[in-house]
Amino acid sequence: MSRDERVFNPLSYHRGSVWPHDNSLTAHGMALYEFREPANQLFTALYQAALNFRDYRLPELFCGIERREHDEPVQYPVSCSPQAWASGAMFLMLRACLGIYPDAPRRTLRIVNPHLPEWMSEVTLRGMRVGSSRVSLHFTRTGEGCFVAVTETRGNPLALHIDVGTGNPES
Repeated sequence: MSRDERVFNPLSYHRGSVWPHDNSLTAHGMALYEFREPANQLFTALYQAALNFRDYRLPELFCGIERREHDEPVQYPVSCSPQAWASGAMFLMLRACLGIYPDAPRRTLRIVNPHLPEWMSEVTLRGMRVGSSRVSLHFTRTGEGCFVAVTETRGNPLALHIDVGTGNPES
């Protein structure tokens, strides 16, 4: 909810607080439609917020106070932490930024226009399961783009498609 809305309250449970899992769904949707930069901005903001929580665990929600330099996120008093939805948020955002689309029934893994945010120069995913196959991937940021290398495969054969053009990954 925008702070310009009359009912906005940054301390309210549903009228201004920040929910990590909602933001991850938003980022995933943005990435599906090739809005990678806004998805990366959400990923970056939640990563920076996580740095301020105990054990880097994002809580269920936190207060939506306007962020200024040197500010820390404001804890929501009765927020659960750890919380299952919030713990999966960073993984869905990473998947969105890397453009990973597994299709186990077809034994296919598509990677569409992978991107890494500025603060992450590389990431390795080891033993990612796609059906009865496992694959390890290494992503490296290269300027504005991203290079992906398959470092290991195990199990049944897996078709890997890497698309660096634009287009809907679901097609």
